[in-house]
Amino acid sequence: MGKITVILGHCRSKNGHAPFVFIGYQFLWDAVTCALLVVALLVVVPANRVREAWVGFLNMQVITWAVGTLLVDYGLTVCPVRVFPLATRGDFVGDYFIYPGVAVLYYFLIPKRSRSGKVWFTLAGSMIMAAWDYFMQKLTDLQEYVR
Repeated sequence: MGKITVILGHCRSKNGHAPFVFIGYQFLWDAVTCALLVVALLVVVPANRVREAWVGFLNMQVITWAVGTLLVDYGLTVCPVRVFPLATRGDFVGDYFIYPGVAVLYYFLIPKRSRSGKVWFTLAGSMIMAAWDYFMQKLTDLQEYVR
């Protein structure tokens, strides 16, 4: 399945280094993505619709938690580097912050009138998230697809 390394904890990697050796680019990937997402959410979500954004965010967390848990339990994905290794075997930052945050951005940015605009926006958003996921998998050890 791969090596098991935790970002914060007492585990060691397969080469015997302390887990802090691996924080560098793994932590940087999540930190930069989260920072960009927070800025985008602050810019896009109007102050009078924050409650609406929270409802969408929390609903998407339920979906990503369920799907992420099923993917890990059925062995379709492995997360060798985890923030909370004793709490979950999945990608905590992605499942609980990044994907729900992107869903809120999608909700507030999608064009309201044009059907073709909605289709193109959905395709572009899907391609951007697929590219982010692909590069996350190739450049970091945060997630690996088994099958």
